Amino acid sequence: MAEESAVQPHLPPFHLAFPVRDVQEAREFYTKVLGCTEGRSSARWQDFSLFGHQIVAHQVDGYNADAACNAVDGDPVPVPHFGAALTVQQFQALAERVRAAGVSFIIEPHLRFKGQPGEQLTMFFKDPSGNSLEFKAMSNPGNLFAKYQVVVWGATGFTGRLVCEHLVRDYQSKGIRWAMAGRNRAKLEEVKQALAQIDPACAAVPFVIADADDEASLARLAADTDVIIATAGPFAKYGSKVVAAAVEAGTHYCDITGELVWVKRMIAAHHEAAAAKGVKLVHCCGYDSTPFDLGVLLLADHARKQMGKALSQAFGLCVDARGGFSGGTIASGFNQAESEAPEEVGRFMSDKYYLWPKDKQRGSDKPPGLLPEWNEYAKTWMGPFVMEAINSRIVQRSSLLNGLYGPDFKYREAMAPGGLLGAAAMSGMMAGIGAMFALAPLRNLAKKRLPQPGEGPTRELMMGGYWKHTMVGLTQEEAGQAPQVIVAECADPARDPGYWGTARLVLEAGLCLALDSAACKAAGCADGGVLTPASAMGMVLVQRLRGAGIKFEVTQSPALGKQQQQQQQQQQQQQQQQQQVEAVATGAGK
Repeated sequence: MAEESAVQPHLPPFHLAFPVRDVQEAREFYTKVLGCTEGRSSARWQDFSLFGHQIVAHQVDGYNADAACNAVDGDPVPVPHFGAALTVQQFQALAERVRAAGVSFIIEPHLRFKGQPGEQLTMFFKDPSGNSLEFKAMSNPGNLFAKYQVVVWGATGFTGRLVCEHLVRDYQSKGIRWAMAGRNRAKLEEVKQALAQIDPACAAVPFVIADADDEASLARLAADTDVIIATAGPFAKYGSKVVAAAVEAGTHYCDITGELVWVKRMIAAHHEAAAAKGVKLVHCCGYDSTPFDLGVLLLADHARKQMGKALSQAFGLCVDARGGFSGGTIASGFNQAESEAPEEVGRFMSDKYYLWPKDKQRGSDKPPGLLPEWNEYAKTWMGPFVMEAINSRIVQRSSLLNGLYGPDFKYREAMAPGGLLGAAAMSGMMAGIGAMFALAPLRNLAKKRLPQPGEGPTRELMMGGYWKHTMVGLTQEEAGQAPQVIVAECADPARDPGYWGTARLVLEAGLCLALDSAACKAAGCADGGVLTPASAMGMVLVQRLRGAGIKFEVTQSPALGKQQQQQQQQQQQQQQQQQQVEAVATGAGK
């Protein structure tokens, strides 16, 4: 039997002394059944090496173990108990030895916390004196000592503070184990004090000191949590080592980046390793690109389950929105324009399949132009949308990873202001934004006038903000047959898209990774790799966001009867009115 600590071989050996009723009886069990080697001994005690750790059986006349039980993942776990964390191979070999010796299991060998970061094989049995033993094998050994379910990295930044505030307002009382992380202790203390004004219990919320350039500190951060929620950008400057630390520790990760050139580097560097380890690295979990990515998934899920069809095309139409900009987002955009090779930025802008592997055959989807277009299926004019270049690449990566869309699936994103003049205004605005990012003099001027990193919109603007999208899907049909049309509405009536809303979106993604892994696995989501919201969490995240007051609803479809459509519209109006009332009453949205 291996005599090395299987999970953390660098740790010093642990010492445990325990009572037995007969030392010779214990000697027979621990050596012949468990395979321990003997150490020093006397007539009334015996040292053993249990996978490299020192345990000592002391004979206590008349001893009779009497263990209580505590429920763990549905199992009545005896307390106290002891044992070791093994490799899967060691666990399986030991289970066979115990069976062969005719020892009865208190809890049979099985997998618990299935699909969660703490997933492990476990078994319980007793020694001849009645002492309870547990042996386990972590599916991901790096998660053995995780302290937290989620850590908010970049908690002192503009969006990071908002993520923490959402946590405090809606999850502090629900027992979520979380911590803040950043490099500046004083600023973290300041955030904690502000949160304690909302809930005094936040005075006890821990924080982790780590620096984006200090790999050792990032390794400790990643080892202490199940999920990292990353909000510190520009990610090309501050995110790469955080992602690497997450992969190394076996820790899930999600962020709010929109820097797709950097995301492509993360795919090249980590996708295969993360997939092999079952680690989910999920970029673009804020307003870019969660609502659009999941909106398309909602259409595809409805088409497949209710109509037996695949999607041939989808449109994401931003109907209305109100919010502001932060200096961090602007800095990320400028950083990509200034630090990335122009040729690579050109490839990103011209290729809808930019996040696909190079050797994967592309479809026929092409980037849209700047001029207004009429959408016959939605019956509206479309103008260019500033985030289309990001969101459409994420949606197309989802189409690659989840395999739920049509064979030559196309996606178009646009503003839908309602008329030709509005669409033309969008065209002019996009031309101006493009010039600002392309031309250094305009960028320099904008840097002086626009918000700086750490600054953002007013609280009133964020809390009074909202967004509303119409998602339109076309079914895959035989040649010559017209597609069937599916329409869905995705909306948040109580949060701005960029900051209060983005903070909630990435928080729910992080909590989904931490708490809903089993549901994601059952839903057929990808097990690991550099993923998208739709491929990593799918309809499980849709349901979680609905619970947070965000609307994802199919409103028109051949599969919906007229009466059902009318009932849905009435329910949606009532829900929207109720959400608006709650938003006004609380002053902070849900």
